Amino acid sequence: MNRIQEFSKLYTDTVMNFVPSPDNFGESFRKSAEMGEKISMIAVKAAQGSVEIANKWAVETLEHVGEAARAKDEAADYAKVAGDFATKSVESATGHIAGLVEVAKEAQVETAEAVLSSKS
Repeated sequence: MNRIQEFSKLYTDTVMNFVPSPDNFGESFRKSAEMGEKISMIAVKAAQGSVEIANKWAVETLEHVGEAARAKDEAADYAKVAGDFATKSVESATGHIAGLVEVAKEAQVETAEAVLSSKS
């Protein structure tokens, strides 16, 4: 018949042999705080970049809406304005999304560098 292995002695021996040093806790806390600061600064920088891009995008879009909202003499002019608005919106979106991608890529690289530098 199979016996159930008693783990309490093994666990007690393991815990008793692990004697943590207060210096190790202080060093771990310091390294953790430094990593938290680095990651937080990366996140703040990325958020600021995203907000700046979103602001510019919103301002451009509102300018385009203002142009499109003006009264026209001919009905065909409204179709032209709608087409122009769509074209400007796509061009604007392409540029701003590329900017957001750059912000994200930079944050990703900085995060990887921070994690790798903490390993040493």
